[in-house]
Formats: sequence, C-alpha cells, structure tokens
Amino acid sequence: MPDTLSQDHDAPLAATPRGAAHLAASTRAGTAVSLRTLSWLGAALGAIVVFAGGALICLSVTGSELERQLQARDRDAATLLGLLASHVEPSRAALTPLVETLSDSGDYALVRIERPGGEIIVQRSAELSPQVPYWFAALRPLEITPASVELASDGRPIAIVTVIGARTDAHAALWRTLQGLMLWLALAALVTGVAMSALIRRLLAPLSALEDQARGFADRRFSHVSEPAASELRPLVAATNALADKLQADSEEHSARIGQLDHLAGHDELTGLPNRSRFLALLDTTLDLATANPDLRGSMAVLRVANLHGLNRSFGRTATDKLLVDVAARLRAIAAARPGRSVARLNGCDFALIAPDVERPSALASELSSALTPLENMHGEGLMKRLPIGVVGYAGGEPRERLLARLDSALASAEYARRGAAHIGDPETVMPARTDLAGWREALEHALDTGKIRIDAFPVLDRRGALLHYEAPSRILIDDLWYCAEAFLAWAERLGLTARIDLAALQLALERIEADGRPVGVNVSASSLRDASFLDAVHSTLAAHATAAVSLWIELPEHGVVADLPAFRALCKVARPFGCRLGIEHAGREFGQLGGLHDVGLDYVKIDAGLVRNIASNPDKQGFLARICELARAIGLLVIAEGVDHLDDLAVVRTLDFDGMTGSAVRQQGGTADG
Repeated sequence: MPDTLSQDHDAPLAATPRGAAHLAASTRAGTAVSLRTLSWLGAALGAIVVFAGGALICLSVTGSELERQLQARDRDAATLLGLLASHVEPSRAALTPLVETLSDSGDYALVRIERPGGEIIVQRSAELSPQVPYWFAALRPLEITPASVELASDGRPIAIVTVIGARTDAHAALWRTLQGLMLWLALAALVTGVAMSALIRRLLAPLSALEDQARGFADRRFSHVSEPAASELRPLVAATNALADKLQADSEEHSARIGQLDHLAGHDELTGLPNRSRFLALLDTTLDLATANPDLRGSMAVLRVANLHGLNRSFGRTATDKLLVDVAARLRAIAAARPGRSVARLNGCDFALIAPDVERPSALASELSSALTPLENMHGEGLMKRLPIGVVGYAGGEPRERLLARLDSALASAEYARRGAAHIGDPETVMPARTDLAGWREALEHALDTGKIRIDAFPVLDRRGALLHYEAPSRILIDDLWYCAEAFLAWAERLGLTARIDLAALQLALERIEADGRPVGVNVSASSLRDASFLDAVHSTLAAHATAAVSLWIELPEHGVVADLPAFRALCKVARPFGCRLGIEHAGREFGQLGGLHDVGLDYVKIDAGLVRNIASNPDKQGFLARICELARAIGLLVIAEGVDHLDDLAVVRTLDFDGMTGSAVRQQGGTADG
C-alpha cells in the first residue's frame, strides 16, 4: 500500500486520545455531569472510535480491492483493444472508431494508441464529474498503474495501446460504504445510549431513596432504605441504615438528657420537688384562676426547717438530708390528696404548699400539723418546734408580692413564737412596704425624687481571683428600710417606673467608677427598653461620663432579651460606641435562642444560679454547663457562673471552662461586698 495512504489516515487516530483527555479535563473543570449524560457521551465516543477504526479498515481493504479490480479491468480493456487493432491498418482512420467505441462507454478516463517512438496515432480522454467530496478523493486516492499492450507485426513493434480507467465510480462505491457504516454505528450508539440510560436509571433508583433518607436526617426522621438489587450498593445502604439507627439512638438519648436537665433546672435535686422559679410560675397560674373566679378562695403555707446549718453541724448532712426528704414526702402526700394542689422547695430550708381547695387557712394548718407530727417519732422529740409554719388565705386579684409578703410575716411570727404550731396570717397585715399600686407608686416616686436609691457592690472574680467587675444591684429606701430589687421590681414594672430606676442606678454606677476606677455592672430591666425615651437618656448619660463608660458592664435577664431581641439590639447599638460591656444574666434555660446575637457585640453571659447550685454532686449538670461554656466560647463570649454559694461547688466551677464566678463562696474567698 502506498505510503501516502497510511500517513493520511494516521492523523485522525492520533487526535482521538487528545480529544478524550480534553473531554475528561473539561468534565473535571466544569459543572457536575450526571451518569445518564456520561452514558450518552460514552456511547457517542465509542461510536466515534469504532467508526474511525472501521473507516480505516474500509479505506484500506475495500480500497485495495477496488484498485485490484480496476487494474484488471484496464488490463483487459487494453488487451481487447490491442487484439482489435491488430486486424486493421495502424492508421488514424482505421483505429479511431475502435478507440471512440471504448472511450464512449464512460468507464475510462484515457484511451490512447501511439507509435513506439511516442507519436500519438489516436487518443480520447473524458472529463468525468466527481461523485464524492474532493477531500475524500484526496484522502484515499486509488493508486492504479495505466494498462499498456504492445502491438507487433513480423516481430517488430508497431504501436502501444494504453488504457486508464475512470476512478469516479470506485470512489462513489467506497463513499457509500463509509456512509452505510456511519449510519449503522450511529444507530448502534443510539440503541446503546438508550439501553445504558435505562440501566443507569434503574441502578440509581436506590440513590434517590438514600437522598430522601439523608434529607430526613436533617428533619430528625431516621427511616430505613430497602436493600437494592445492585450488590454494589448494598454495603452503602447497609451503612446508611446503620447510621440512621445510630442517629436515632443518639437523638433519643439527647432528648432524654435534655428532659433530665430540664427537670433538674425546675426541680430540687434532693427532694425532687419543684424549685422556687417553677413554684412562682405555678403560683401565678393559681392566682390567675382565682382572679377569673371571684368566688374562689384558697390557702397557702410555707414551712421552714429552722437552723438548717446547725442541724448539719449537729447531726451530719446525711441525717439532715433524711429529715428534708421525709418532710418533702409528707408535703407531697398532702398535695397529691386533692387535685390542683402544688408543693415546692423554695430554697435550702423553706417549703411551700398551695391548696386552692382549702378556703380556711386553719384547716390547712391542721392538715399540715397532722401529717408532720409523726415525724417526731423518727427524728426526735420537739421536731415540730424546729418546723415553723406560716399559713394565709388568698383570693383572686391579690398581687403575688402582697401574698408572699403576708406569708413571710406569718412565717416570721411562727418562728418567733416557737410553739410548734402553725401561725395563721392576718389578711389585713400591713407590711413595711406598700401592698397596692397606689401605695407603691407613692413610695417609689418619693424615693426616686429624693434620691433614696443606692447600689451595692458584690465582686465578680475570674478563675485566678482577679476582679472582673462589681455587681451593683439597686436598693430603695422605703419607711427607713432598704428594699432589694426583688421586693419592688414587679411593682415598678406595673407602674412603668423601671426606666427611672435603671437610669438612676446607671448614674450611680458611673459616678462610682469615676470615684474609684473599678468596673461596675448594672442590671437593666427588659421593660425599660420599651420606654421610648430610655435609650436617648442612656446615650446622654454615657456621653456625659464617657471616660467611666469604658468600665461599665450592662446586663439584662435572659428571658427579657429572648422576648424582645430587637430592643436589646437597639441598646447594644447605643452602648457599644462608648466601650461598655454588654451581657445577659440568669442565662441557660433559653441559651439556644441567643444565637442571633453574635453580631451585636455581646460580651458575656451569666449562667443562672439554679443551674450552678449543687453542681459538685451532679455530673449531668457539669456536662451540661461544660457544653454551654463550649458554645459560648465558640462565639467569643465570657461565661460567668452565678450563685456559687458553696465551697465544693466553687472548686468544681474552677475546673470547668468558666471565665468568672460570683456568689457567697466567691466573696468568702476573694472579697466582700461593698455597700
């Protein structure tokens, strides 16, 4: 085969690997390609490769066969013409009809008879139109040697006959063969692509189920996927089903742990009774029901285990805890005797009982005495004298603070009497502070107008014992008694006076910073942020004390921040330019809802004392608080523990990742309150 043929057809084959590499590179660099698309690309690429190979074979084998046939035909035609010419005179007139007859058949490009010396006797050539593209004829030329026959007379050459056959029909036949091959391969590629696409669709069906399963994980749905027919996908399905089981188990464990932590946050660890915060919520609900039903009357009692610290020293903690558990069990039995009753442990030594079904306080007092007296047989004679009880009646419409104040007065009278009998409070008892809105308005406004407000100072220390800042709770003087915020704040909120109180405390804090240079933290009520002029007043006060404002710490309760995040953001926007530190106190129970504050410049959170108390003996609390510290640290917040009142709790808090702490145990070791 001529060299030109092999060289011309090497180029397309050499380009194929480069094209495949380019396709792969573009696939990697571009967007994701589906398997169905890849199947069609594979079928097309396969068809191209097969077509290229088939074309080479066709051009080589079929072309060679055509060359052989054309060569034989030309040789036969030259031989026939030579035989005919040998029977006539070798002149133009005699030979021309023979040459024209052969040339007119259309199968020959050249027919010539010449003398041995090169003189042409007669010649006919045909201009044949190409039946194939020019590039195809140039790509595969048909290499055929012209057929020649020598005429002789008496052993002497007299003429030479030369015949060259036409190539157009041969090229047309070769072209049609390639077209048929291309059509067949295109059809094969189409069928292959359809079959592969259907096969891939069937194979990918389990992947759709896996996708739905994975999306379900995000929605806390842990479903299983059926085992697929494709053995290659079975390990993947088995792994995702195992993951679903693991996630479901982890979710159930997490939910159970959260439930336990929620119970711990709202219940006393030793007795299992609701704690003070939970009890106050129950009391509010009870009073709301009483307000809705004016004829409803109920009774409430508080019991104190007097001199609890002395009992611990005298009898040991185990015996004292046993007494507390036994008292709680008796109170729980009383509460369970009638629907609607509630019992709680308010603090270390105080228990409270609400009995909305008992109209006469004396009846509740008698029931309590009957239930508790048998404990003397278990814990010693005279126990009832160490269990003073105050009992009061209540009705709808009475403020919670007044009811609690009357109850405290009744308990104080029982403690003073030490007779071992419950004291029934007088519903008309006048407490040192006011018991109605008008009285509280007059007392609070008079105190604010005359400057009878002060701030205390309790140190907040870091882990090394260095001062972070002083907590500065407000105190108001009423009737020659200084009342803490817990006593008057609820009334101030009802009267819309919290903004004035907070501004007065802010002014005092800045003046104290200017006097001694030590940082001070002040509390701001969430209700103050709803006062339209409060933020403007804060801005003016901070601007007037710009140097001291850098050492000011401002904090709001967690529940107030969560209830009105935009208002807290507005406060941050006002205070941040002055360098104030901004924080959230009593945090922990709604910590997950504070994630939206990462961009407002929040500096610290104070973990609620209820979550910190008794942490030394509660590994679950330790783990819970460790996770809160980790989350807070992740968003750049300082974490401070509130209410660290016991040395053993203080030791545990120091081992956790807290940045600071406050409480009586902290003050005992690191400093005292400044009045």
